Order: sequence, then C-alpha cells, then structure tokens
Amino acid sequence: MAFWATWGLLWAQVPYFQQRVEYRIQVRLEPQTHTLHGYLRLRYTNNSPDVLPGLYFHLWPNAYQNRRTAFARQERITGNSRFYFAKASERGRIDSLDFRVNGQPVKPLPATQGPPPASGYSRELLKHAPDVVWLPLPAPLQPGQTVEIETPFRVQVPLTFSRLGHQGPSYQISQWYPKPAVYDRKGWHPLPYLDQGEFYSEWGRYEVEISVPENYIVGATGRLLDQAEHARLRQREAETRAWLATLPQEPSPASLSSRVRVQISGRDTSFFPSTSLPAWARSQKPASTYKTLHFEQDSVHDFAWFADPRYGVLSDTTTLYNGHRVACVALFYLKDARAWQHAPQYIKYTLDSLSRAVGPYPYDHATAVEGALSAGGGMEYPMITVITPMSDTTSLKNVIIHEVGHNWFQGLLASNERLHPWQDEGLNSYYENRLMGKSFGLAQENADSAQRKSPGRVILDFGGVSLPVRAGKVALIGNPLLAFYHHLNADQPLALSSERYSLLSYALGVYQRTAAVVGYFASVVGQDRFDAAMQGYFRRWAFRHPYPEDWAASLEAAHLPGQSLLRTLNSDQEPDFRLKVRHLNGLTYQVHLMEQPDSLWKGLPLSAIAIDRAGRVLQRYTLELDSTHTLTLPEGTYLFVLNPEQALFERHVDNNFFYTRGLLRTWPRPFFHVAPLTLPQIGRLEVGLQPAAGYNYRDGLLVGLLINHGLFPKRRVEFHLLPMYSLLRSDLRGSAGLTLRAFPSAPLQLIETRLRTAQFAGFWRTKAAIEGTFRRRYEVFGWRHTVRLRGYFLAYQDLERRAYRWENSGRPAYLAADWEARREEAILTLYTSISVGHDLQGHLRAEAEGRLSWKAAPKYRPWLRTYAGWVAAGAPAYLVFRAAGYDPFGEQVLIDRFREGPTRLTRQQLPETQGAWRTPTDTLQTRALVAGNLELPLPGLPQLVLRADAGYLPLEKRTYWGLSLGLPVVRFRDRFLLGGYFPVLGDAFAGGKPSSFQAILQSFTWHLNLPLDLRWGVPW
Repeated sequence: MAFWATWGLLWAQVPYFQQRVEYRIQVRLEPQTHTLHGYLRLRYTNNSPDVLPGLYFHLWPNAYQNRRTAFARQERITGNSRFYFAKASERGRIDSLDFRVNGQPVKPLPATQGPPPASGYSRELLKHAPDVVWLPLPAPLQPGQTVEIETPFRVQVPLTFSRLGHQGPSYQISQWYPKPAVYDRKGWHPLPYLDQGEFYSEWGRYEVEISVPENYIVGATGRLLDQAEHARLRQREAETRAWLATLPQEPSPASLSSRVRVQISGRDTSFFPSTSLPAWARSQKPASTYKTLHFEQDSVHDFAWFADPRYGVLSDTTTLYNGHRVACVALFYLKDARAWQHAPQYIKYTLDSLSRAVGPYPYDHATAVEGALSAGGGMEYPMITVITPMSDTTSLKNVIIHEVGHNWFQGLLASNERLHPWQDEGLNSYYENRLMGKSFGLAQENADSAQRKSPGRVILDFGGVSLPVRAGKVALIGNPLLAFYHHLNADQPLALSSERYSLLSYALGVYQRTAAVVGYFASVVGQDRFDAAMQGYFRRWAFRHPYPEDWAASLEAAHLPGQSLLRTLNSDQEPDFRLKVRHLNGLTYQVHLMEQPDSLWKGLPLSAIAIDRAGRVLQRYTLELDSTHTLTLPEGTYLFVLNPEQALFERHVDNNFFYTRGLLRTWPRPFFHVAPLTLPQIGRLEVGLQPAAGYNYRDGLLVGLLINHGLFPKRRVEFHLLPMYSLLRSDLRGSAGLTLRAFPSAPLQLIETRLRTAQFAGFWRTKAAIEGTFRRRYEVFGWRHTVRLRGYFLAYQDLERRAYRWENSGRPAYLAADWEARREEAILTLYTSISVGHDLQGHLRAEAEGRLSWKAAPKYRPWLRTYAGWVAAGAPAYLVFRAAGYDPFGEQVLIDRFREGPTRLTRQQLPETQGAWRTPTDTLQTRALVAGNLELPLPGLPQLVLRADAGYLPLEKRTYWGLSLGLPVVRFRDRFLLGGYFPVLGDAFAGGKPSSFQAILQSFTWHLNLPLDLRWGVPW
C-alpha cells in the first residue's frame, strides 16, 4: 500500500499523455438463449511515464448479475425496483473468461486488490463491483511498451433494465466486452457500471466481426466493410420508402381508432395494425442462417451495436463546410414512422450546425437507432445513438439533436462523464437548446417583432415554451424549472461525481443549470467570441481527454474569463449582486455593481435591461462587477433590472432593481393576482387573492378570502391571511401565518421559522416552530434528518358566550423538541421520530414512532407502524394518549374535531396518531401506551388491506386488539393519505365479534391527511 500511495503523489505532476488500445473482437449473437459468444484480442500501449504492474478491466455485464452490485444498489437508492424483482433468468453476466497476457495465463483479482483509484471516486463502490477486476501482468509494463491480451467471453444479455439488454427480438449491445479502464495523468479510473453515471474510455482502434441471424439489421460504431450488406440496407431503405408512400398525410379517424397496442421496451406504444406492415416489420423469429458483418474504426473510445429484424431504414447525406461527406442514417420501427421519417434531416441539421459552431465531424456516418432503452430518452456512443421508442415528432427531434450532439461532448472531446458529468451533459444541453431555438431568459431581442406577435406584452421563453405576460406583470426570471430547483435549495455543486447527485439535481443541475449558465455567459461575452473559444477548445482537445480546467484554460486563451465561469459552475454558493444607484438628472443614473461574496464571480460580466411600463425591453446592457457606470436610460424606461435571466441564481433580488418613477424606487411594488401559484418576480411583491369556502360541524358553511404571498416555490418570506365568516354562528373565523426561511450551506438544506394561528370550530391554536432539515447523501442508502422546536398556545371557545378559555392560563400549553429521520428507496421506506415535551406545569411527555413500508413484491407493499408514549402523572387531559388516536394540537384535518355531531360519518373520522386503533370509540385513554399497526394488502387487490391494531396500557395492565378491512386505502409509501376501515373482529365489539353486519357498518372509521402544510389555510 505504501507503493500505491507514493505512486499517487506523483500523478498530479505528470504531463499529459493518453494510452492506446487496439481491439480485435469476434462475436456471435444467439437469440434463442440471449447470449453473445466472443473472443477478444487487444494490444495495450503504455504511453505514460509510469511502470504499470497491472491493468484495471471493466466487465460491464456483471453489473446485472445480482442485487448486490453497484448498479443494483443505485437502482434501489433512486427508487427503481424493476431490477430488484427480476428473475435470475432475466439478469445478465459475463463469464467463460480465460485471460492470457503475451500468451501466459493470468487470473484477474477483485478490484479492491488493485491500486487506489484517482481522486474523486468512492472506494466503497469497488466493494460492490463484480464488473471491475484488477488484472496483474506477468511482468510490469514499462513506458512505451505494448502488451497483448486475449480472452474468450460469453455474455448473458439481460432484459433491458438500463442500456445493455434485449426486449423481444431487439438487442442493444453496449458496454459488453472486457475493456481496460482509463489510466491518465490523474491515475486509474475503474468505473463500476451505474445507470446514473456514464463512461470514460481509452482511445483506440476497433476491428469487430459480428455474426447475427441473416434477417437482422445491424447498426454499429465504425465503417461497415461488407458490400453485400450495404446492398441489403439499400434494399430495406427502398422498401421503407415505398411503405411510407402508402401512408396518408395525416392519420384518418378510422386508422386512429383501429390502432392496437404492442409491448416495446417494457411499455405500450401505438402503431397501425400489423396487417398494414411489411412482413419483415412483423418478424419476431430469427433466421436459421447467419451472416458475418465486419466493422472497423480508428480514433474512437467505444464500440456499440444494435440489432433487430424489424428495422426500417432511412438515410441522407450531408457535406460539411470542410467538404467531408457524412451519411445520416435512421433505423426505426415502422409504428413510429411519422416521427422518424424526418430523423435523417435532424441528424444532418445537428452535424452541420455543430461542425460549424464547435469543430468538424470526422467520421463517415452518424446513426440514430430506435431501441428498448431504460436509461433516459437516449444514449450516445461513437457514431451511433440509441433512442427509446417515441412517436412525437418534436420530442424525437429534441432527443436526436441532444444525442447526436454527444458525438462532440463526450465523443470527440472525451471528458470523464463519471467525475464531471456537466462537462458533457451540460455543455451538450447548451448546444441542444441553441439548436432547438430555446433560451433561458428574455427572448424578446426585437421589441417590434414581439409587439406584432403580442402587442403590449413581453415574451418570455422558458426552455422553448413561449409565455406571453401582460403589460406590467413581467416575471423577470429564467427557466421556471430551475427557479423551482433553486428555491428548494436542493442545488448540489457541479464538481460532484454523477452517483452523488439526486435525480433532481442530475436533471436540473447537471443538464439545465450548466446549459443556462453557459448560455448566459455566451450572451454577455458575445456569441462570436464564445464560438471562437469553443473552436479553440476543439482544436486543442479533440481525440483527447480534457478536464474542466482544460476547458477553462481554452476560454482564457481566447481572452474570456474561463476560470471565473468554472468557479461559478463548480460552486453551490449563491451570489448576491447589489445595485447602488445615484440619480444624476432626468434618465441619467450612476450605477455601481457589487457582489457578495466577491471570490467566485469576479471577472464575469453581468446583464441588465431597461424596460418600459408595458414590460417591453428597451435596451440591454453588459456591465462589469466592482465598477461604476453612468447610464442614460432610453426614453420611457420604467424599471431597470440587473441579472434578469437569473442564470446566475440569486435568492436576494431586492437589491437588483430600481424604478424611475414614484416614491420608494428601490422597494418592490405590490402585484395582485388571482392565480393560486406564481413565480417570484424581481421588483414585485406578488399577493394572491382567492375566494375561499369551507365547512366543519361547529361552524357550518364558511366563506372568505385567502390573501397570500408565496407557497410554491419556497420563498424567504411567505404569509397568508384567511378571514372567514361562519354562516351558522354569524361570527368571524380564520387563520394567519408567517414563514421565514434561511437556505444555508451543507450540512443543513433548509431552516424554517413558522408562526401560525387558526380559529375554527371553537378551537384556537397558535403554533410557533423552528425547524432544520439536513441534506442527505444520494450515493448511499441515506437518511434525511429533521430537528424541530415547537410550542403551542391553545384555547377552547364557549360557543354560546363566544368567550375563550386558555389552557395553562395563557402561557404556552406545550413546548417540544423533535427529531425525525426518513430513508426512502425502491423497496423500503423507513421513518422514525422521537419527541420530548413539557407543559410548563411540571409534566414531562415523550413520544416515539416508527413506520416501515416494504415493497415485498412488485405489487405488494405491507405497512407497519409502532408507537410508544408516556406522560407524567397529573398531566392535563389534552396530553394523555388515546388508543383510537388524538390530535391535541390541531395538526390534523378533522371535520368534526370534538366528535359531537349527529352524523356518524363525520364523527368517526380518526387521526392516524398515538394508538391509531380503527375503532369508533375513543374512551380508552391512558398516560402510557405502546401500540402497533400492521396492514397487509390482499393478494390481487392491492387497494384493499387487512389491518391489525394492538396495544398495551402498562399502567392499567390492559391490552386491546382489532382486525379491520380497509376499503380503499391510499398511501404514498409510509404516508397515509386516505382510507376507510370496517372493523370485523376485536375489542370494538362485545365478545370480540360483531353481532350483525349492521354492527360492522356502524363501526366504520376513516382518515384523511393533507401531505402539504395546507391545514393552516383550511377551515378545520
């Protein structure tokens, strides 16, 4: 180990190099057994200055061999249980290996016996990685030397759970052969296969022979050398075009109504009846005779192929600006022909556009294949991409542009997708948005054009969705999905490796945040300057392994602030840009720009806009930070806004604007609306006004007005006021609330301070609480922890005299400290909580609760709850425990809170708290309670459950039990949302059994829980 450590210290000092691997692979597909039989020969050249005692090898198919692999663990962590419940025959593996190095047999060792991986990898993952091995060499490989390695191999192709797989006669053969891991200037990169987390591979040359049944169409990386197969593809294309010519221009009602369903990629898709398809498009059976296809390609870092006898073929060619001709090929199912008939043109458009914007595409073809993919909408490989079945034209165009764009990011610019996923996904998403005509800011560059489209409005472009906003109501903000993401404070820095992201952060952070920031950067430095810098990056790093610092250095070489941009992308620290304004005269202002903190964004220019009262953009500005500018604004300017696109997201935007008219010009101005949800608006304090109505037993029908600011997404300050009038009592009721939020850095994700008061049904409760939620880790089975301090004032009303009696003489009725923890994964949800409180009258109280929701089978999820509570002797009645459950602090939605109404249905609504016994009686009360609840779904009827409740009262030395039938029960994992129960056995009946069917009906109970914090705004 000392040797490995010393070697690691030298890695950072090594100049750039890259290894070379030359592959010769022969493989045969056996569809009857879903197996590949192959033989691999490779030549590995050590171009590093280091002596290599061995090589890490990837055996990717072993990721599918059992439930314990890194891939299987990630599937569970991210909530996907399909692979967990797969049969052994549906899983995959690679075996029959017999490694020989320069003719000498060598036995591979577990990955944990190899040297430490490069910085940034979790060594813990290698403990769950049968798909990575360490291959010791008989003699150390010296710098400049080449070693020859060969082995037979057999792959059991799994069902399509991720990328490698089969679905019916369709085969997606990727990550399929033994492959050396990358060794570069930063060390070894052994990558266990992950669904969320892509690849990093050595450059080299491939010569591949593929034997498949005669009737299969194959798309692959590399140049096809067989002229007979080229002729066959041309024939299939002619047949495809002839069939397309028979289709009507638009689907007729008759054809639409006659569509049938087939199973492709594990889901239903529509297509025209198979009788209208050519015979080959209906073929499911492989031919008995075989053909062998030959492919070769230099200067690529992977090889993938896809095979199906049912593929239609379409192609086109494009000549790039440098004269290079490229074939644009689409292989697809005829059921989706209406969308795919334009696929070659989408490929052509992408190749032409990115060749000019970034650098010329060097290969002979670019192919898009429709296939049974279960890892996103598409997946890229050199020269070829596989796309999940889709029939929507716009969606297909979007995915093709994105996936073909990956031929640059990470195809030609072969960055490390596992350690730096933003460097390929984010940059590629920027170009995807650009080619799709998307932007993430104000799209109105030409005010006159926008006015013709929508007079009196500004057009906001949200990721391709143009949203016209009425004059004076401009939501100056970028992508609303990113706004939602940022306001959750769920941001994770882009410097993380892919397995450490939540699904949300991977989609909205890695992809969309990077695209938005880079798009913003290009707009403020100038599109031509940015394109020139990216072209320099391409010239320097094509066919190599660039790191983020290499990309930043390329921008710096073009005299752009690349290091500042890289710091911005890698940080989750939020800026606070500040605008200090001095009015000189008329429309002339002295504007000074600052930012806190001042270490990350220094050197990045900022955008600003001047808009008129109708919301039209009159002028754009690009301003430097830490500088003072004298600006004469255009005539008609009403509002000046700094950083309007919010690609550089700020939570504090109250210092980003000023008005040119009126008093308090740097204060937000009220904006009243009737929409239930609004996006935050710079310079505006949005206030919602919505009519409200409700009902409870004591108050009867209530009508009122909800006045609120905020709710979704989360703001720093939110409030609501809900005055209501009881038509039954001729009295005022209502609620009010204030929430203050802080969004700190790790380990805390959110701190909330809440003050709520509500007066309904003769019960007045006021709650104050401060709560901290901790961030969870996403690369492990992590818990999310929450701590809370809360206190209550409680009062009960004499409905006749309308006077209130306050518990504890007006002092806090109860103070408590809580700890909660939740763990959620595909097959298991665990929740636990502990609460300790005091009533300031000498009475200590403690509660503990645990919940388990276990997905024991794909459609079978038992649920278990345990509870224990104790309170000191002499405690007031509202602090004791009830077997049937009780809500002493008004936290639950109860229509008949005091269970005194004449209607059994409302009176027998029970909260799922304390004992949670499903019985209509609540007479069983105690100072100490231990209880349990178990629900078992009935086989074949998952919405029906058999529920068992039991409890023990230690002080009274008494037990109770009950058995009931739930009909129906709605849960989300461990969270109970809605359910009705009919007790059938137990202590709810004299003698333990019902005397009649009517007794069962009369014992019906039900429960309702609102999962959001809405209970303070509803009249219960």
